[in-house]
Amino acid sequence: MTFLNPILAAVGLGCVAIPILIHILMRRRRRPIAWGAMRFLIEAYRKQRRRMNLEQILLLTSRCLLVALLALAVGKPIFDAAGARTTGARTVYILLDNSLTSSLAHESGTALDDSKARAIALLRTLDAGRGDTAALVTLAGPADRVVLPASSDLGGVIEAIRQAPACASRADLTGALALIRDDLASPDRRGEGEVVIALASELRAGSADLETALTPLDAGTRRVRVLTLGHATTDAGNIALAGVEPLRSVVLAGEEGSAATPVRVSLRRFGPLTSDSQATRVTIEARPAGQKDAPPIAAATGIVRWTPGQESASLTLSLDVRPPRTAMNALVLHTRIDTDDLPRDDEWQRPITSRRRLDVGVIEPRATGAGIDAFSPGDWWTLALAPRAVDALSRDRGGELACQRIDPAQIVGPGGETLLRGLDAIIVPSPDLLDAGVWRLIARACETGALVIVSPPPGVETHAWSDAMREAMGLEWTLPRTPGEVSEGVSIVPADSGQRGSDLLGLIAPELGDLLRPVRVTRLLAPEGDATRFETVLGLSDGRAFVVAATPGFTETSGRGALIYIGAAIDPRWTDLPTKPLMVPLAQELVRQGVGRSLGASVSVAGAMMSLPVGATELVHLGEEARALTLEGRAGVSVRRAGIYAARDARGTTLRVIGVTHDPAGSSTRALPRERLESWLSPLGVLEAEQAGEVNGAPRATADPTPPWSMLLLALALGVACVELAMARFFSHAHADDRAKETTP
Repeated sequence: MTFLNPILAAVGLGCVAIPILIHILMRRRRRPIAWGAMRFLIEAYRKQRRRMNLEQILLLTSRCLLVALLALAVGKPIFDAAGARTTGARTVYILLDNSLTSSLAHESGTALDDSKARAIALLRTLDAGRGDTAALVTLAGPADRVVLPASSDLGGVIEAIRQAPACASRADLTGALALIRDDLASPDRRGEGEVVIALASELRAGSADLETALTPLDAGTRRVRVLTLGHATTDAGNIALAGVEPLRSVVLAGEEGSAATPVRVSLRRFGPLTSDSQATRVTIEARPAGQKDAPPIAAATGIVRWTPGQESASLTLSLDVRPPRTAMNALVLHTRIDTDDLPRDDEWQRPITSRRRLDVGVIEPRATGAGIDAFSPGDWWTLALAPRAVDALSRDRGGELACQRIDPAQIVGPGGETLLRGLDAIIVPSPDLLDAGVWRLIARACETGALVIVSPPPGVETHAWSDAMREAMGLEWTLPRTPGEVSEGVSIVPADSGQRGSDLLGLIAPELGDLLRPVRVTRLLAPEGDATRFETVLGLSDGRAFVVAATPGFTETSGRGALIYIGAAIDPRWTDLPTKPLMVPLAQELVRQGVGRSLGASVSVAGAMMSLPVGATELVHLGEEARALTLEGRAGVSVRRAGIYAARDARGTTLRVIGVTHDPAGSSTRALPRERLESWLSPLGVLEAEQAGEVNGAPRATADPTPPWSMLLLALALGVACVELAMARFFSHAHADDRAKETTP
């Protein structure tokens, strides 16, 4: 037996001593006073003493029983199985699912509204006077300790539940359990009483990752129960945006023109909808960043037609985009589909970098000879990037790529770092001419977002220059000292579609096979070491890498920087690539797509760690500037809400525009079988389901606020009071006095 009000019960039972004390005080010995008829009274008392003692004992017992029954009734005893399990105060951890699937619409609101109601109903059964405490952890990844450690302010916890917002990230149950595990391990949590883990969630496939094993909670000797509040038993239909990928990472439109920007949109559908034929409208609108309510500067609409059994689909739409003249220099692609019962995954906002042109620097002394036979690697690069220029070997600023030749001696001077920092891409076709100091300046420019493309020099036999490059760029792979020969018949092969590195040449992928076929490589300085440290863009049929993309070591902290290495010198003595049709599209795509990669990720998934640019001091949700997040020197941060964010420095300058999207892995509205959930949750403790309605029923309370035993005890107390009153009157012999009055003449 336990009590809902143990303190009141203890105080009431202590009051049983009051009738006993009164009885003792009434029986204390008094000094006798002798008088004439005293002898007759003493004789009568001796004859009636045994009967009078029995009467007093009966009265004392009834009065003590009356007080005890009242104390028990006020204490509200619990005799059911759940109450029998509780040995002291309870600690209830509410795990509230406010992840993406919690926005699923129901007849009475959303899944989150139902989960909140169930959690609040559970907390209303607790009693802070008994020592019960509660904690609140929201599950939208990363799990948030809203009220932790557990608090006895149950009203405050209930209010925190009411204020919990719906988010766009997937549920992070593993992270929530880690927070609870740390709380239970604290010294002040080691004690008696029951631990209750209340999962206020529908536990759909988008919230419960059954592939992730759960580890037991270390609660010491305390019993742990797991309550599932509102587990869904039926699938819900949903169509979700699963991805929005511009095929161009940087939009270039020249000085006055616009650019056709193809965008690939991916969709998925879940639940009963997968068996239907239906159509879904997809709309993309482009606006300048920070101007959500402005008219779109470009728009496109398409229709996805589903067939029965089809679960995924994609389509490509093209927008004619003109780069905006704004300080942030970024466009936002706002993609939406027809609204359904889960509206949070029906929109997708993604920024895309837009430029009038890209500034490219080719670091190599200007050639002294005339004619194509005297072309240096830098000449071939300049000609490929500016094919329409009249004087392509010097400078071209009229097109989308503005190329300039930079002598290494210019970089050594005092303005060298400033010169490099103004470039979007740096091409190094003669790296043997650069010393360690110049490589460090190139690395600093790369850290701010400049793309670096390197190829070996043609007239060098021992390639010791790679040591300075490797040290400055923080690379974890090496280059051999001498080049290797390539056998006759070895061809160039592209990376497989979907493989890392294939996106750099994605736009020319349909023609890439025909373009590669006539190209021959005779000498190769291929990268060596861990192949997972770079991405193969183009390889040779003998297994060696030809063109690779790598991430410099500083990118992990800065979020920017990219290096592309070509294993053959751009020279006919190494390869006939410069004289083949492939050279121009290869150079163009590597620069255009590589710059977009080097500028850093412009998209992050809600709940994932977002890389921030160096110098960022705050992250602002555009349109909600009042809710800026102070970064305090952090290199990364996790955001749970979808939207467009601006990373700004201490002066308020926008360093990068980042789009946070919903987590596509959290869109599944499929209900999970009870058996699989029990197996998944079993390491945590004894699993119990909500008794009064699994989905739409009333929430279960662990104990009635006014248990039926209290009413029974009050009735018994009333009966004992009546019996005590009757005995007191009978034992007082008042009836004898009444008979005496009646017989008196």
